[in-house]
Amino acid sequence: MSTNDKVSTDISDFPIFGDLPFPFIREKCSAFLNTVKNIALSRLGKNWNDFLVDREAVFEIISLVEKRRVYFKVFHGKTLHKVGELNEVCLYAFWILKFNPFSVGGKIQDINVVIAIYLLFWAVLYTAKQRGVSNNITTQTFDKLFHAFKYQDLSKEAIMLLGESLLGT
Repeated sequence: MSTNDKVSTDISDFPIFGDLPFPFIREKCSAFLNTVKNIALSRLGKNWNDFLVDREAVFEIISLVEKRRVYFKVFHGKTLHKVGELNEVCLYAFWILKFNPFSVGGKIQDINVVIAIYLLFWAVLYTAKQRGVSNNITTQTFDKLFHAFKYQDLSKEAIMLLGESLLGT
């Protein structure tokens, strides 16, 4: 940016994030819950009918990820998809850890930690395949992430960097 470029400091020049349209939320919610359902069945061996889902928390998670998409556009001049689908999934993992929207048999946090880890693994494997690179997921990765996700307070940015670091060369 040159010294001649003007940067607005007027708050009215920035967008206000409003409520998301219901059809958009319904579509995003359906896709998100289908992904979690697949994780529940394939990775956890759990019957989806045994899950309790806090739909208000899921709607809030979707809204917060969309707000971050707007943030990237306004403050970085790029869309979240240009930043990467991996980062978007990392944001979903972060908010799952914060809101704990899923429960099975009264156990809330552990199931959300496991879902967040497998969601991150799925995104890393998908991104590695798209980029034609390997991944750095090892047998110890799950245990280390479980401890970190359950007991440590990781930022959104830390989880996004973690996702990128799980990609190989």
